[in-house]
Amino acid sequence: MATFRRNNTPHLAILGVFAAIALWLVFKGLSTAAIGFYPDIAIHIVILITLYFFRGTLQMTPVTYALVVASMLLHDFGILGFYGDSPLPLRWDTVTHLAGGFAAAFLFFGFFKQWMTPKPKSKKYWLLATVFFAAFGAGALVEANEFWGYLRLGFGEGTFYFGTGDTWPGTGSDVDNINVVGGGWINTGYDLTYNVIGILLGITASLLAELANAYWRVRKTRFRKRKKKRN
Repeated sequence: MATFRRNNTPHLAILGVFAAIALWLVFKGLSTAAIGFYPDIAIHIVILITLYFFRGTLQMTPVTYALVVASMLLHDFGILGFYGDSPLPLRWDTVTHLAGGFAAAFLFFGFFKQWMTPKPKSKKYWLLATVFFAAFGAGALVEANEFWGYLRLGFGEGTFYFGTGDTWPGTGSDVDNINVVGGGWINTGYDLTYNVIGILLGITASLLAELANAYWRVRKTRFRKRKKKRN
């Protein structure tokens, strides 16, 4: 089993950055009247504090923690109206789901990799599949939560409402027809698709990072042996 070095400083700093930006967003929400995102920010704070205290159990590095924080902040930036008018070429809903899937893959990969061994290879494949479905399940839970929130609260902005990020974008009769027959569930299908893309990219990046770390560990070990022989 891999060891994990507990170091409070980086994680605390990252949490502090989130808290500062979240506070700024709360004040911005007062001027934009987008208070529907307030519960989202509060839930994110609870999740991040919980992750902080379980960082050792989860084998969560500062990089992984930063990715999770970034994915949550991207959603919280919806308080600035980005779901209706994205500052990027991609829809903001697309960006948040790609980032969320990527971060979730990193989080679960970091936890499950402690049981990954070179042999048998089948074990590694099963664990990678577990990472994929764990991350996908987290994204599916978010989509289900949006639906449950809509049943209770109806239309509005934020995770618990049906808002601009939950419909089919654009204008015209075709778009209107799509929204009439179910723009929400079509949007959910795309959300889950972008989650999958983000997850696959996250798993790929995690594997490449592991290969790079293994390469540098070997180089470091060889360098030490050569240095020892010279001495």
